Amino acid sequence: MIVFGKELRTPLSLVIENEDPDMGTVRRPAVAVTVRERHQLIKEIVRKARKHAARDFLYADNTFSRNVCGPYFNQGDYCYVLIECPSHKFSKRWRGPYRIGSVIN
Repeated sequence: MIVFGKELRTPLSLVIENEDPDMGTVRRPAVAVTVRERHQLIKEIVRKARKHAARDFLYADNTFSRNVCGPYFNQGDYCYVLIECPSHKFSKRWRGPYRIGSVIN
């Protein structure tokens, strides 16, 4: 199974090189080569998926942040003030309107 953040594993019997006493050389079975190629292909696919997922998250964050802007007030504007802890659930939540005397930031 492919899971982001986890190294893919293959059975050792398919990856470990086999020694052939008759030939005197080290050879791999054809299955091991195919498994290794598939393993490399899956690792590359996972790398690309992570890269594209990160890019998509950045795009979504930038798209969301583009439309978010704070309330900008100027001197002389009218505004309401939020009451943090109203005395009753049906009591007023806002006080005002108040005129802004000076802007701090």
